[in-house]
Amino acid sequence: VFRLRIPPGLMVLGLFLILLPGELSLLPAQNEIPTWQPPKTGVGFDVDLDRPASERPGPLLSREVQTRGAQPLYVRLLFSWGRVEAQKGVLVLDELDNEVDRFREAGFEVILVPRGGNEAYGSSRLPSSTDTEELDAWRAFLRALAGRFRGRVRFYQISDCVDDPSALP
Repeated sequence: VFRLRIPPGLMVLGLFLILLPGELSLLPAQNEIPTWQPPKTGVGFDVDLDRPASERPGPLLSREVQTRGAQPLYVRLLFSWGRVEAQKGVLVLDELDNEVDRFREAGFEVILVPRGGNEAYGSSRLPSSTDTEELDAWRAFLRALAGRFRGRVRFYQISDCVDDPSALP
């Protein structure tokens, strides 16, 4: 049996540092927002660009957000492929560009979520491996998004139903 003995002086020093008032204290003062946050956690919300602009939230700019420390902020921008490419081969990305820039300027990490099929290619669902023309168009659409937002968007979520195995080809 291995036992670790902590010298009493070290225990007293540790207790002193925890309870010490002021800047050296490990306990936050009352009504203060802690500057340290657990790693890899985040605060975020979804913005559905298929909804009217009046129904979409804007970036949070509260004191809690501005003093968040290491805690990242995320926004998922959801949009339908059919809305961005209503006509075959013609992408209209101005609104998406504006939203990406608006949230990035507010300190958010943007996640793009293209969803659904495209009626211009004959389907309202994501293409399957047997839908050759639609699948090629979907790949071209995703490549165009990646090229357009290179350096501004690092994360993409591809699918309407992440947990549904039949959602992607």
